[in-house]
Amino acid sequence: MTVSTPYNYVTGQKLVPEGHNKNVYSATSGEGIMSEANGGLNSSNLHTGFKVRSEHVWPEEVCRGRQEFVLDTVDWFSNGFSDAGGSSGSLTTAGEHRPLAGTSLRVYVPYDVSVALWEWSVFFSGYRVFIESGIAALANKQFEMTIRARLNGTSLTHTKRSIPLSAKLAIEDSTGRGTKRIIHDKIIMEQKNAMQWDMNHMVTDVSAGWYTLDLTGYIHPVVDPQETENEGILDAELERQVGQKSKAFMHKFYQRLSFGIRNVRLLTIL
Repeated sequence: MTVSTPYNYVTGQKLVPEGHNKNVYSATSGEGIMSEANGGLNSSNLHTGFKVRSEHVWPEEVCRGRQEFVLDTVDWFSNGFSDAGGSSGSLTTAGEHRPLAGTSLRVYVPYDVSVALWEWSVFFSGYRVFIESGIAALANKQFEMTIRARLNGTSLTHTKRSIPLSAKLAIEDSTGRGTKRIIHDKIIMEQKNAMQWDMNHMVTDVSAGWYTLDLTGYIHPVVDPQETENEGILDAELERQVGQKSKAFMHKFYQRLSFGIRNVRLLTIL
C-alpha cells in the first residue's frame, strides 16, 4: 500500500495546519496516512490468503444499536392543538400531528447498512369521546385521536393508529331549548382501555447519514357545529353529585391522551 503525503514539512517554516491535516486524513484516494488505512483499502492491499477474523471486527461495526426513553407521564389535551383548524380555519379539518417527548431518536449511521430496524413502545390511556344524540349535528359523532411515526420528517402512513373510544356521552334532543345541550347519560371506559403498543418500521439498503424518527400524535377538539363561542367546543349541562345533593353544571368537553413509559430504538445490520 502506497500513501502519499503531498504537504512537505520544511525546517524553519511555519506549519500549515490545512496541509498537515490532509497528510493525516484526506478525501482524495491515495492520500492521508489515516484515511487510506481506514476506508481506502481494497483486495490489492491484502495477501491472497487473508481472512477476516473476530479480532478484526470492532464492537458495533456489524450491528449498531441506539435507544432513547422517558419514564415521566405526559398528558395531551385536545385544546393544546392550537392549529386544529388547519389552514382553512375550520374545526372540522384535522390539524398537525405533534412529536411525543421520549419517542424521538436522532442518530448518525456512519456507513451504508443493509438493514435498519426502528422500534418504539408506548404505554397510553386515552379519553376519546363518542356522542350519541337525536340532534342531527351531534348524532353518532366521534373525534380523531391518532398516533403515527415519521422518519426524517416524512410520515409513515402504515404506522397510523386510532386510539380506542373510551367515553360515550348521550345528549338529549334540544327541542324547545335552543342550542342548550344536556347530557342525560355517560359511560367512561378509560380504565379498561389502557394499552401498551409495540411497533416497528424496517428500511433496507440504508445510506450513511443522519436519521430521525419521531412518534407523533393528534387529538381533534370535541366540536359542536352549532356552538358559537369557545372556538366551537362542546358546552353541555351535566348533573354531578355534590355532598348529599345532585346539581347540574355546565361543562366544556376536551379529549385527553396520557402517556406513560415509552422508548424508541434503532438496530442497524451491516
